[in-house]
Amino acid sequence: MAISTKPGGKYDTENGQYVSDGSSNAEIEIEAKEYARKYQIPSIPQAGRQDDCLKEILDKKEFTKPPKRVNKEQFTKALESGSVVYRGVGSSKHIEQFYNGDCFVGQGDFGNGIYMSYDKKEALGFSSNLVVSILPKDFNFAPTELRKEHEQFVKEFKTKRFSPEKVKTESDMKEAQNELNFINDFGKYCALKGYDGYITQDDKNLVVLNRGKLIIGENDEQRIFLEFD
Repeated sequence: MAISTKPGGKYDTENGQYVSDGSSNAEIEIEAKEYARKYQIPSIPQAGRQDDCLKEILDKKEFTKPPKRVNKEQFTKALESGSVVYRGVGSSKHIEQFYNGDCFVGQGDFGNGIYMSYDKKEALGFSSNLVVSILPKDFNFAPTELRKEHEQFVKEFKTKRFSPEKVKTESDMKEAQNELNFINDFGKYCALKGYDGYITQDDKNLVVLNRGKLIIGENDEQRIFLEFD
């Protein structure tokens, strides 16, 4: 195996795939079947609704912890090497929830998770209620090439799962479709592969899966960035 290190993981140059500490594609197929028995997974993202299935996956990985609070010195150091990111939320209640409460894992057109942006104006386009945090340098983004791997995985899964031998009744079809809806979500794929988040296909936003990797100040020092245009 010829390995080269890139941001987000180690790349197997011989097989054209990223190597991660998460689930293999074969294991994800098994997990899709298990989660599809428990959840009705929509084929089209439902804006404003939580993805309870992905939330359970992230809970099990301990990715739903609140952002890490650090002292002023640590905050300044994290800022020097990291990036400021913003998220528009529904109300002041949701601001408090983001910093200290239960993790809301949303649904989106480019994959599910917690949508954020490096651009404050982009976040303001969703809501005037903003949360802000530091994205640390060691945040483990899924690499761009993982999209191609995922697309190929979906294609191969469709061929296998919807074969006449496996889909003989209407019930079989519904079961297979629900599993496909699980497989189709890039957010779940990245989470099961062990990544902290990913960049959307339009390159406008980032989607956080591991909220606990975000950094905020113990005295809410991050809020100073809300004062600037």
